[in-house]
Amino acid sequence: MMIFSHNGRVLFLPKAPPNRSFHRRSHTPIKRLVMSLLLMAGPFDAKAQLQSRWMGVALDVETSLLNSKPLTLETLPIIHLETTIWGDIGTRHGVDPYLLYAVALIESSREIDGRRSPWPWALHQGGKTYYPSSSEEALAAIRQHRLEEHDLIDVGLMQVNLRWHGHRVKHLEDLIDPKTNIDLGARILREAIDSAPGNLPLGVGRYHAWRNQKAAERYGSRAIALRHLIASQSVND
Repeated sequence: MMIFSHNGRVLFLPKAPPNRSFHRRSHTPIKRLVMSLLLMAGPFDAKAQLQSRWMGVALDVETSLLNSKPLTLETLPIIHLETTIWGDIGTRHGVDPYLLYAVALIESSREIDGRRSPWPWALHQGGKTYYPSSSEEALAAIRQHRLEEHDLIDVGLMQVNLRWHGHRVKHLEDLIDPKTNIDLGARILREAIDSAPGNLPLGVGRYHAWRNQKAAERYGSRAIALRHLIASQSVND
């Protein structure tokens, strides 16, 4: 995993394994990194209201991802997660790293130069998503929301909700730490999957929409499809 700065913006990206390049084709070094390391997701074009107390998703959640344009192999870079923190944490909790990354991509993606990547300090509160440029900025925003008695805040790469899962970390700063956030998200995803034996789409979808089965299955199906696209690029490389 690495932090890469581009035009004043920090990109949180999977770390390339030794002697492995992520890029396919480009015209400039900067463009090569941006174009090859970020996973593209289609533009959002719809919204839905989901209520999810167990997973702690705030009301008025942006769920247009369920109706976004289909992803194709041509829009995805070659990416290997087994030797990254995604692989380490996924293995620890029995979660496929490509599924874990797919959920992060859906939950916290930010568009940069027409492509999307999980954002380490993304915040969602009151139906709005914010993209602080640093952990310090994110923490300041969270503290301000709490002063205003708003703690239904989804935090970080995995959009872990502060109200329902904040007790799982010792300090508020831990929740905005990328590694801790991924680890906690993997634990929650594992619990969600285990809650629906024999129905993986429902289990995965409960990460986002626990009480709404149809919404959960749509979300889970999209996450699984995205997982397969990402993984197929690695296998076919």
